[in-house]
Amino acid sequence: MEEKNMKTCDCAEKGIDNCKEIAETELRRKLDLLLRTGSILMESAADTSRIMRTMKRAAAFLGLDERYMHLYINWNVLMVNYSDEAHSFSKFQRCEKHGINLTSISMVSKLTWTAIKDNYSLEQYEQALNDIKATPRSFTPWQVAIGGGFACGGFCIQFGCDWPAFFFCSLAAILGFRLRMFLPTKGCNNYVAIGISAFVATLIAWLTSFLSLNPSIAEALPAFMHSDTPWHPLMACALFIVPGVPLINFVSDMLDGYIEVGMVRALNTLLMIFCDGVRYRLRHPGLPYRQLCEGSYDDSSSRILGVCHRSCRIGHGLLYHLQHTSPSVAGCSCGRYHRRLLPQFRQPGSI
Repeated sequence: MEEKNMKTCDCAEKGIDNCKEIAETELRRKLDLLLRTGSILMESAADTSRIMRTMKRAAAFLGLDERYMHLYINWNVLMVNYSDEAHSFSKFQRCEKHGINLTSISMVSKLTWTAIKDNYSLEQYEQALNDIKATPRSFTPWQVAIGGGFACGGFCIQFGCDWPAFFFCSLAAILGFRLRMFLPTKGCNNYVAIGISAFVATLIAWLTSFLSLNPSIAEALPAFMHSDTPWHPLMACALFIVPGVPLINFVSDMLDGYIEVGMVRALNTLLMIFCDGVRYRLRHPGLPYRQLCEGSYDDSSSRILGVCHRSCRIGHGLLYHLQHTSPSVAGCSCGRYHRRLLPQFRQPGSI
């Protein structure tokens, strides 16, 4: 049975010769390509304004009249409706796997401009989308884990630790980060994976403190493995969990008027922070966070250090996830601010 041709308006019935008729199959294919473009962006952690702007540009390439097109963007579902006074076509697309892939966002944006410039066919555009979807990441999971681990170690240095503690923190963060990426591949819930990996990283950082605090172990090890700041890695070993991009997207969406998507991103950010923060209770049941640094800081300064610690998390997210100058400055500034405060609240004779 042949599919009948559908029209986007009733001009032909009124005798207007230049009315553009669109076959139903072609229109459905265009809507599908449009939604696939948006889903790649949403699953790659693009902000809603960018998604809307890129989808409208893709619609212009596909020849879809903006007057008849209605876009709806949500965290898990994208919807497009193309209708006039006589006909209406709607299509949905689920967005299931959310991650951070700045390369895909850049490639999709460039594709829409190139498609308009070079007058791509639908086949060329579809093939380009398939290529973007199949493009492997620039770095392997272990490379990302090592880079992120040393970034956490760098923030441990900003907190005032020595070089042995830097390597202990980096080791804990590398193993925790790799576990964070491994668990979802086995079907583990994303938030559970965050909690487990943060706890494991903290546990490893805690175990490394015995290399310096336990006299029998410290005597058996060379001097370069002894740290005068054995507790500092516990503060920085799980900074790879920082939800920098969701936090930035939440602020961006709220300011741009996309309240619903912005609130979902905010809730996602809060859940990630909660799953990361619960590691302190798991590690020290019944003890407050300030006692993680017991022996190094007094009670009054611990609250200030906690605030600085969280500010560094935000700065780290900006620094680690976004490739712009101002976020990098923000991350480094938070670290330097924390480091300037640190010596002012140390107790005499502290570790």
